[in-house]
Amino acid sequence: GEELMQQWSEYWNMTQHYLIQKTPFMDVEFLERVKIVPTFHAIVMRHPLVFSKFFASHGLNDPVDYLLIWLDSWAHTLRLLSTGNVEMYAVVTYESLVRY
Repeated sequence: GEELMQQWSEYWNMTQHYLIQKTPFMDVEFLERVKIVPTFHAIVMRHPLVFSKFFASHGLNDPVDYLLIWLDSWAHTLRLLSTGNVEMYAVVTYESLVRY
């Protein structure tokens, strides 16, 4: 954990009050374990159809493929949150935060 922390910390401004990680799927558990600062995880869930353009640009044109990837990613994240190893977090849907 310490070696990984040293590698990642060069990309973070440690003088700031908040450290923001854009893609928390794989990092939530790591950030919780190292606890360099008090940690609150605000995790924003997007509707799976939003990812259709991203996946199409990477060769996945079948909607079933990206739906399965979305489901697998969120199953992993929600399973992690349900273990009780992450102390403070909120899961929010992006669509509930914006006006169309």
